[in-house]
Amino acid sequence: MTGRVLVALTGASGAIYGVRAVQRLAEHKVPCDVVLSNAGRKVLAIEHGLSADVDSWLESYDDPDCRSWALD
Repeated sequence: MTGRVLVALTGASGAIYGVRAVQRLAEHKVPCDVVLSNAGRKVLAIEHGLSADVDSWLESYDDPDCRSWALD
């Protein structure tokens, strides 16, 4: 695969699919960008118990090709 993959977590229910996508992309060393809205942060906290750990979850991927941004 060439190029990058963008995963946007916008706050819709079902954030588990975005989480799993990021995990799989990282496992396979596929370059990706993750965009996380404030609503997406809330859904991750509610559905996955990540609360304040969302940033550390995103940073847990050591691959420098996976970058993330939080939208305010």
